[in-house]
Amino acid sequence: MDEKQELLVELRQLDQQIKHIQNHVENVDNQIAEFSGIKKALEDFANLKKGAEIKVPIANGIFIDAELKNVKDLLVNVGANVSVKKTVPQVKEMMEEQEHDLAAFRSNLVLQLQEMIARAEEIQEQYNS
Repeated sequence: MDEKQELLVELRQLDQQIKHIQNHVENVDNQIAEFSGIKKALEDFANLKKGAEIKVPIANGIFIDAELKNVKDLLVNVGANVSVKKTVPQVKEMMEEQEHDLAAFRSNLVLQLQEMIARAEEIQEQYNS
């Protein structure tokens, strides 16, 4: 294989990796947006009073009417079908930590993406010269 063919192969591989990381960044962005929505819902929940009537989702797009009996504790799934009681501030802090971790992960992905794009540009210059 000559040098130009090797450059094309590397460029194709980089293109695939770039697309993969771009998709990953998009997924992380969606998760971060979801965390923002959860934090907003927690703030709204913190303002509710015992006995308030709310709509509770039981499936996607299906809700039931319910009355709040406890406005201090939330049940949080911690894995393996195990849930623990947490206060609204504890859950909000947990969400903020996870959001921070995702933002750091996203920054790392973007850095990798920039490096790959720079390498792809180098390859294109070498190929065209």
